[in-house]
Amino acid sequence: MAWLAAAAVYALLLSVAVVLMAVRQPWMGLRLEHDAALDAVVVRAAAGSAAEVPVGTVIVEVAGGGRAMELRGRDLIPEPDGVLETYAIYDEFIARQESLSRILRMDTIILRDTEGGEHELRPAPTRPVGDLPAAFWVQLAVGVLAWLISAAVWVFRRQDTAARLLLLSGWTTALFAPLAGVYSTRELAMDGTLVRWLSDLNFLGGSLFAGALAALLTVYPRRVGPGWLAPLFVGAQAAWFVAQQVGVFESMIFARRMLVMVALAASFVLAAWHWRATRRDPVGRAALRWFLLSWLTGTSVFGLFILLPQMFGVDTSGLQGYAFLLFVPVYAGLAFGILRFRLFGLDEWWARIVTWLALAAVLVALDLLFLFQLRLDGGLSLGLALLVCGVLWLPLRGYLAERLLGRATADPRAAFRAVVDVALAPRAEEREELWLRCLRETFDPLRAERIAAGPVGGRPVLEEHGEALVLPETGELGAVRLEHARGGRALFSPRDAETAAELVDLLRHVMESRDAYERGVRVERGRIARDIHDNIGARLLGALHSREETRREEALRGALADLRGIINDTTNPDLSPEEALSDLRFESAERLEAAGATLTWEIAAEDAVRFSPKLSHALRPMIREAINNIVKHARAAMVRVVIKAGEGGVNVMIEDDGAGFDPERVRRGQGLGNLESRVAELGGRVGWGAGAGGRGARVDIWFPAGFIRRSS
Repeated sequence: MAWLAAAAVYALLLSVAVVLMAVRQPWMGLRLEHDAALDAVVVRAAAGSAAEVPVGTVIVEVAGGGRAMELRGRDLIPEPDGVLETYAIYDEFIARQESLSRILRMDTIILRDTEGGEHELRPAPTRPVGDLPAAFWVQLAVGVLAWLISAAVWVFRRQDTAARLLLLSGWTTALFAPLAGVYSTRELAMDGTLVRWLSDLNFLGGSLFAGALAALLTVYPRRVGPGWLAPLFVGAQAAWFVAQQVGVFESMIFARRMLVMVALAASFVLAAWHWRATRRDPVGRAALRWFLLSWLTGTSVFGLFILLPQMFGVDTSGLQGYAFLLFVPVYAGLAFGILRFRLFGLDEWWARIVTWLALAAVLVALDLLFLFQLRLDGGLSLGLALLVCGVLWLPLRGYLAERLLGRATADPRAAFRAVVDVALAPRAEEREELWLRCLRETFDPLRAERIAAGPVGGRPVLEEHGEALVLPETGELGAVRLEHARGGRALFSPRDAETAAELVDLLRHVMESRDAYERGVRVERGRIARDIHDNIGARLLGALHSREETRREEALRGALADLRGIINDTTNPDLSPEEALSDLRFESAERLEAAGATLTWEIAAEDAVRFSPKLSHALRPMIREAINNIVKHARAAMVRVVIKAGEGGVNVMIEDDGAGFDPERVRRGQGLGNLESRVAELGGRVGWGAGAGGRGARVDIWFPAGFIRRSS
């Protein structure tokens, strides 16, 4: 924290010093601009002592203290490095700045215009802070932010050579950006010595920045060449600066641009080398992407909005002060890369931004081509450019997504089929192998292995900056660790983790459904086995040992009916109540007719109502048992069976007009006891009473509504 505090204090002192240099200059209250068409200095705004000077006045001369100087357009150039061809011209520019500055420090000065008019002004000794333009504050803020970002990274990575070089580049940016803001936003002139020092320090900072950037790429994201290569880049820039200071070069543009451009070109060459070298190093590739993403964004925007329009004659000099803002994302990208911040989430941003930048470049280029080469109307030009870009956008987006992300769009149907194959494989070993195969086909990892324990929480997690993706246990399948996605060309991303989570959830669901199905099959098999054993087996055994032909026939008929019911319930689960109980109705009517009784059979239920197979199978022996008791004991002439199904449940009423009985005095354990126990097992109730008109007997059976459903 002490180092961070020291960096903040340095930034504060730097800011105060730069602001003081900017305001401790004489101030007329004018905003002057060089008009290229008139090749003259024009007043664009006036305030303070110059408030009476009309806007648009062309100033040709400044006089004061017995001196007078003709104004030239070059007196207003913001940055002499890229405009003045030779050092001789540069020295003349500095001399003129010195002379103009002395005039402006006089108590009274005279401005002469092209009409012969004179405007007397009394310049203030200092410039108001509020008069400093936005470009000044932008350059100061860029320098401060670059320094603070690089210092913060260095504090956390002091032993990292890349962090040290980033700190050097941050310091150089804090040197050249704010100092350029002082002289590039001057009102007219400043002390010549101060302008020279500021301009020279700006050049020194820019040179060291370019050298530090190239040196940084010799160690980031991996080392390139011998250890002295990084100091060589920085030392060469320092030596070049000294050479131009002692007058080795005649051309100022060559001296102040050549080696800087070489260093920047070297940075692109080194970045390309790293890109190729990290094709099997996803962590290094992701760290490099942070730099390339920020650098490409900055240089692309600068090229699109500053350099490219200038090639077609569009003046963008007013934007160059704000172009310093492009250094901020460069430092942010380098900082995130060195700190390994969210490397696994960079793929998506990278692809999207690169695609949009490519599209924007095509749009601007086409628009300028249509405007200046084909001489089309502005609206038509932009419309055609948008049309072409719209046609190119979708295929370009898909191509770049596949090339830059290293993968094609996953087929969800193939993943679904693979997961279903895993869940339905008959053996555990086969399921394990199919699960690993599914993950390999989805993520193409260099390594996929089973591990002893999965992540806490049961969700896939990213580890080691996205080098590994760990999947939890899924059912009887163990945890799996995947390393180096897409053949080692990329890191696992949050989207990969989401895809893995979807696969795990889908696999769990299919396996749970399979287990539930198998449990249902086992339960149904057990029920069928019990029914065959308890009902059909008992009836067949009774028929085998019975000596009475009538009882033997009755037992065999009942066994066949039960067997038919089991088959119907199992193979035809969607039968209506009438269809499910039709055999029982026929059997009951036949038996009652043989006993001299008639049967009335009523079922009240909607067409869509269906009984569960369990209920249908349970009702048959219950109704059959009740009919048996009536035939044996009631001597009834009429039997009525009414079955109702609705939201309140299933109600079954069986009554006769026979002899009747007292339920309280009848011994349980035979027919009535069996009936009550079967109903109780299904959660139902049984009630006994007299039949219609007080004659015979009546039994009411109720089952819950859970045993009925509605067909689709």
